[in-house]
Amino acid sequence: MAPSVVMAEGTRHLFDRAAETASIDAALATAARGAGSACVIEGPAGIGKSALLDDARRRAGDLGFRVLVARAAQLEHDIAHGVVRQLLEEPLRRATGAQRTALLAGAARLASPALLLRDDASAAPDIGDADRRAPVVHGLYWLTANLSAHAPLLLAVDDAQWADAASLRFLLYLVRRLEGLPIAVMATIRTGEGVAGGDTDALAELMLGPATRVLTPPPLSEAAVCRLAEIALHREPEQRFVIACRDATGGVPFLLTELFRGLADAEVSPTAASAASVTQVTSQTVAHATLLRLARLSPAAVPVAQSVAVLGRHAGPHEVASLASVAEEAVLLARDALVAASLLHAGAPMRFAHPIVQASVYQAMGSGERSLAHAAASRLLAAEGADIEAVATHLLATEPGIVADAAISLQAAAEAARERGAPESAAAYLQRALGEPATAAHRAQLLHALAQSESVLRDPGAVVRFREAMRVTAAPAARGRIALELVEALMVARRWDEALAEIDRAVDDVGPSDAETGACLEVGRATRTDRRCPHLHTASSGCCARWCTRRQRACRSASSW
Repeated sequence: MAPSVVMAEGTRHLFDRAAETASIDAALATAARGAGSACVIEGPAGIGKSALLDDARRRAGDLGFRVLVARAAQLEHDIAHGVVRQLLEEPLRRATGAQRTALLAGAARLASPALLLRDDASAAPDIGDADRRAPVVHGLYWLTANLSAHAPLLLAVDDAQWADAASLRFLLYLVRRLEGLPIAVMATIRTGEGVAGGDTDALAELMLGPATRVLTPPPLSEAAVCRLAEIALHREPEQRFVIACRDATGGVPFLLTELFRGLADAEVSPTAASAASVTQVTSQTVAHATLLRLARLSPAAVPVAQSVAVLGRHAGPHEVASLASVAEEAVLLARDALVAASLLHAGAPMRFAHPIVQASVYQAMGSGERSLAHAAASRLLAAEGADIEAVATHLLATEPGIVADAAISLQAAAEAARERGAPESAAAYLQRALGEPATAAHRAQLLHALAQSESVLRDPGAVVRFREAMRVTAAPAARGRIALELVEALMVARRWDEALAEIDRAVDDVGPSDAETGACLEVGRATRTDRRCPHLHTASSGCCARWCTRRQRACRSASSW
């Protein structure tokens, strides 16, 4: 039974949520008229955000909406476009050839890299080494618009505080352009302690969108607590008992549900005399109760639950069996027991009923145990041919040195993320890869790639990384090519003197070892008399033309000419 939700006469009822459901209905009606709308449900863990989102999905389906759903996960925060792919890959998979062509027509084909459609006939054109974020997000916008052409569309994102940066960028872009589209965007955002990951600025912008309604469901009233207690304990509770339960849980629906489950197991009657047995209930006490419930289930329940916590969206019976080192038949039986105990949702893939439950199981594992489990998960997914970023997200959670060739896998994941227009994810993978054992040459490659991603992000640290890469790069020609990018980063940062000094050093360093790179550097040195915009020099060679083009792009991005 979901927190704050009961089945009454065959219908789903949310206690104390009339104002919130009215706002959701208004948002859906606005979208159905083609005006576009957005709704953010924010609040602490257990307040019933997911229950409201589930109810919104049901209401939208009843109104004829096409409903696309994603659930962000803390452990998958760095997977580029992870939430986007949950939302949009399924309708593309289900589309016929003609439908798929129509969905990816025009600018929508620019979305192909984000959705792993490299082998698709309508794949996006190559845009070279340019920043891919803008074209990819624009393509995703048009793909979403195309999906809404025949029926209004609801995009529902649960736990958006853990969404990857690339997906948040798309949601922001879409929310700002909803006018005239039959699209509703609804997301839940968890607040309070224990929330890690996520871009707080992007989340704040999402809530400030012109078409956005922000809902903050309050704690349950005494009347709602009374009704929940009566349903759970099969007896009308006395007022003193109700007050004690509300005080102990703060009126948080999930904590109330867990409290009443424990009281029912202990056969406690909801009387005034029993009020003293109601102690303070927090996420920590729920975690303790969760582990006790696990211990009372089948012998396989604990390793199965731990494996589900580690694997996330890849927690199929086969994968869980492999990671937990138990028979697949035992996994299926343990799954049934976990669902019956309200620890897992029914259905596939296997997932927890609530983030608090998942966090309880995951945090109960020792740090070394978690690291080894993620290492095993990375090897398992790699052997199954999973996307390289799915493998890399487990490598991020391992201790350095325990997975062979981890740096190579992380570097490959970074390249994939960069090609998909997600330099933030690429930077995360490369930073972790630098913690792995590596040769000097490989370390130079990693530093250079990290500097490139940070440069796209306009991170001041890119300059430091470029210089580190140059220091550990052996070949003068390779150092010269890195110097070209370093100079561009310095120009973007308006550090003209340093840029010119780097050119001088690089020209002397490269010498005759690489004529093309040397020519590019000479162009920069020849134009140093114009300190304000040195790219104005006109060069005749193709190499110099490319150099000038790069510098023009860098100068334009400085936005002060």
